Amino acid sequence: MLNKILATTAACVLLFVISLLTYQELSVQQVKVNVQLKKGEDPFLTIRQIVPNDSRLVDVHQVAPESNMYQLTVNCPRRKNPTFLEWLKQNKKIERYEVLP
Repeated sequence: MLNKILATTAACVLLFVISLLTYQELSVQQVKVNVQLKKGEDPFLTIRQIVPNDSRLVDVHQVAPESNMYQLTVNCPRRKNPTFLEWLKQNKKIERYEVLP
């Protein structure tokens, strides 16, 4: 009897952990954005300020050094993706941005 209770409890805990991990993976969306910084902006400082606190910067590539253009890959919560784009619109250190497919 005790073995059945322990086995059932272990199965429930395992199911809970698997569900939690799946939810975390499905609730994050990866967004690629080309961002052109204003002239004179230091990319090492500015790019960290571009990404909001609820998102995580995954990768940065310099696309065009002469125009200060960078490609950012950001993990942001799926439900807050418009908030990330609004964050980019309101940022004063960005000249323009474009979301990549």
